[in-house]
Amino acid sequence: RDYFRGTGRDPREDIVVLQPEQLPPGSMWPRDLLGEPRSLPFNVLRYEFERGGGLTSNVVDLLYTGMTDGQRGEHHTDYWDDARGQVTLHAVDLSVMGTELSDGRPDIRLDDILEIITSAPKSYADLESPRFRGGRCYELLRKADEGRDRLSPERFRDAQLTGGYWTGEFPGLADETRSSIVSTFSAKVSRLLRSPLRELLCGNTDEAVTPERSLYADAKTGRPKIIVLNLPVKLYHDVGRFAQILYKIVWQRAADRRVAAIDAASPDWRPAFLGADEGQYFITSEDAGFQQTARSAMVATVYLTQNLPNMYAAIGETQTQSFLGNLQTKIFHANGDPVTNEWAERVFGKDLQSFLTRSVTGTTAPTEADSLSPVIPAIRFTRLKKGGHSADPALHGRVGAYIFQAGRQWRSQSADRHYHEFVQHFAKPEERLLSSVPSPARHPHPET
Repeated sequence: RDYFRGTGRDPREDIVVLQPEQLPPGSMWPRDLLGEPRSLPFNVLRYEFERGGGLTSNVVDLLYTGMTDGQRGEHHTDYWDDARGQVTLHAVDLSVMGTELSDGRPDIRLDDILEIITSAPKSYADLESPRFRGGRCYELLRKADEGRDRLSPERFRDAQLTGGYWTGEFPGLADETRSSIVSTFSAKVSRLLRSPLRELLCGNTDEAVTPERSLYADAKTGRPKIIVLNLPVKLYHDVGRFAQILYKIVWQRAADRRVAAIDAASPDWRPAFLGADEGQYFITSEDAGFQQTARSAMVATVYLTQNLPNMYAAIGETQTQSFLGNLQTKIFHANGDPVTNEWAERVFGKDLQSFLTRSVTGTTAPTEADSLSPVIPAIRFTRLKKGGHSADPALHGRVGAYIFQAGRQWRSQSADRHYHEFVQHFAKPEERLLSSVPSPARHPHPET
């Protein structure tokens, strides 16, 4: 409320909420601010296929990034990952070809992909069974075969590979291997196919909630929308995390695709931001790659987390370090985690400092020596003001922070002054926070 009031924006005009229509018990909804809640469907797989160049491999990568990241540390590709990716790729390909040949427009639905996989032949003998011939997998294989003359040579080759997989390789797998692949996929996606998330993610797409609405100016207001994903992990748990990760990934890909519009100085694009509270829930292996080009896409990423071990547990230490290395501004508040504080100490680095030393007996004069010492020792992060109530009126509500920004020299040694200067650069539109931001001549919206 305060943020929108302070920036002169209208919540009812500028906020779009992606959520189920029936909110679960314990959720909060500001009716006076946003009106009655409503559901805006978004078929994330169809969107990625249509906007991502019609590449089924992009859809598979999207699914498996959401499935694997955020649940284990260092990601190591093994046979099972490859096998699950292969079965999903051929299911998506079959769904695309079958629907294109029968309906004239390719379509991808998560429930259709699952039905293809679960109805596939379980053995060579099963190829002639009524179970297989009455299922979705056989239906789409038959449509692809009947319409092969309408396929381009490239798509015909894809159809041959997909048909060969479902009638040759897949039924030839060992029973234990095949059942493990199918059950793992089914366990991951079946929870998304239940109401209310089924209607939210597996139906049609409402253009009001597409990523582009937050990346370009709205035709009515001239301002981009702010899209809020109202699927809290504390209420929806792993399903809420999975759904938000899927949307976040397609949003990042959409932001990357608009670089050409930025370079062409299109009047419709706007600087954008991606914000995540408890960011460890939503970080994926794609974040590090996105951050490497986020400046070109004019996107600011703001992730909040309690400590580094939370992120290590999500995607592993190596990928976490890669991601954090591409975040130019780092803000450290009071923290009692030694791993985080020691890392913060290394971020600020060491500098030569002078020390006076004297002998134990005191019989010799003090000598001065230079030594490399931490600019901000780890202990200082445990002593920052944490806000809240305090008996001392001077400390009441005060929050301390150390701020690091690559390439920037602060004009004061006071932490309070650091924070004040940092906020002032956001508050004054005529001042630039980053000296390397391109000139207004190239980017026509310096006031944002």
